[in-house]
Amino acid sequence: MSFLDNTKTAGTALWIVGILMIISALLTIICGVVDDEMNDHVIGWVILGIGSLICALVYFGIRKER
Repeated sequence: MSFLDNTKTAGTALWIVGILMIISALLTIICGVVDDEMNDHVIGWVILGIGSLICALVYFGIRKER
């Protein structure tokens, strides 16, 4: 694939995906804690948000400058 051959383009795409994953993780954690109707599932939403945050950090770790 020519998209992945150019490391600068692939790195920029991973940077954008990482930023979106961080935003998603923060929103998931905040909505899980704030939502009053889902008190039983607060731990699940927080765990899901932490997993998304770890995934975003992995995306940032893959991007290496040459």
